Amino acid sequence: MKVELASCGNPDHFQDPNQPMYGCEDNHYITVKTLEEASIVCRNFIERNFLGGGNWIGGKVYENNDCIAQISITGKIMPPVLEKRNINDDMTDDKKILIAIGVGDAPVREEIENAGLELAKAYFKKNQLNPYNCFKGILYGDDELGGYWVKAEIAANKALPRDSRYDNSEIILTYTTVDK
Repeated sequence: MKVELASCGNPDHFQDPNQPMYGCEDNHYITVKTLEEASIVCRNFIERNFLGGGNWIGGKVYENNDCIAQISITGKIMPPVLEKRNINDDMTDDKKILIAIGVGDAPVREEIENAGLELAKAYFKKNQLNPYNCFKGILYGDDELGGYWVKAEIAANKALPRDSRYDNSEIILTYTTVDK
C-alpha cells in the first residue's frame, strides 16, 4: 500500500498550483501497512511543511494501482476519488495536471466524460449550485467532450458542505453546455 504526499502552490497567494509549494518537500509516495499509518504519515507531512487546505493535494492511498482511500487535511480517512493509474510512471507536466484533476491516466477523455462529468453534474444538481458563482480558483484547462465544456477549478474553502466527500483542497470538475 502506498500513500501520496503532495502539495501545490496556493493561487490565492500568487503561487503556481501546478508545482509543489515553494520550500516544501517534493511530491512523493511512502509505503504504509494500514490506513491508520497512512493518516499519521499524511498529518506529519502536512505539519512539517506548514500546509493548509489550499496547499494539500496528497493523501490518496493506493493498493495494486487502485485508489482505495483518501486522507483529508485533518487526517480523516475518506472514500477514494474515482481514479486508477500506474504510480510508478514518471510524472510529466501533463500527468501532474491530470492527477490534480483526480481523473487518472488513459483513457482520460473517456474517464472525464463518464466519471468526472457525471459526478459534477449530479453534485451541482443535488445542491442546486451554479459552478461559476460558488467556486473560485485556477482554470486548469478546457476540453470539449460530448457537448460540454469541461473546466477544472479548485474549490473555495467554504463552498462545499461539511458532509461532502470533497476535502477543502479537492479539485472538482465543473461544466456548462455549449451549442454545437
